[in-house]
Amino acid sequence: MNKFYKTNIEEQETIITVDYFTKCVKCYTSRNSVYNRLKAKLGEPTKTYYIKNQINGAYWNIPFKDKKRMNIIFSKTVIIGQF
Repeated sequence: MNKFYKTNIEEQETIITVDYFTKCVKCYTSRNSVYNRLKAKLGEPTKTYYIKNQINGAYWNIPFKDKKRMNIIFSKTVIIGQF
């Protein structure tokens, strides 16, 4: 069931939201390569979304106090990749 759902390239996205009220950073992605990099660096996601028993996307909640994991989210090589 770890197979990633084939989403059109135009519909794939990665969104980073800084929530000052709850004091956490939320990172959502529906791109397979970014999902795999974030999962390797941050561990299991907070929530995973499925379509037809395949992963469609996931998000991670990182509190402001966890500076090491926050730096990973804001790393260009993790989010965009290396060219």
